[in-house]
Amino acid sequence: LDQFDKQCFDQILSGIPRHEILLDSLGSLLRYLTDFHGRKCIILIDEYDQPIAVAYRNGFYDDAQKFFRTVFEVLLKDNDDKIKKALLVGVSHFAQSGFLSGLNNLMIYPMYHKTF
Repeated sequence: LDQFDKQCFDQILSGIPRHEILLDSLGSLLRYLTDFHGRKCIILIDEYDQPIAVAYRNGFYDDAQKFFRTVFEVLLKDNDDKIKKALLVGVSHFAQSGFLSGLNNLMIYPMYHKTF
């Protein structure tokens, strides 16, 4: 890692990173892993919708939706050279509500679909 990446990584480890570093944290991790291993990553995110559901129940849905939309877009959008496949698993229909509308080629499958 270069000096800037080390500082960002250390901020995340400290537990008190700046907001913009958090927004890019998963995208940075993807970059670190692909650079180190020299191959594309498979991204698996279970319960991607849980933080949004908690935010909805506690009255800060709009802020959380904006935050996580940005995090997922930074991670998943325009990273075809770094991502082999990505799977986000959740129980809510946030993806259909436009929450992930900034992502291209998003496919939504129920668990009983023949793909699984």
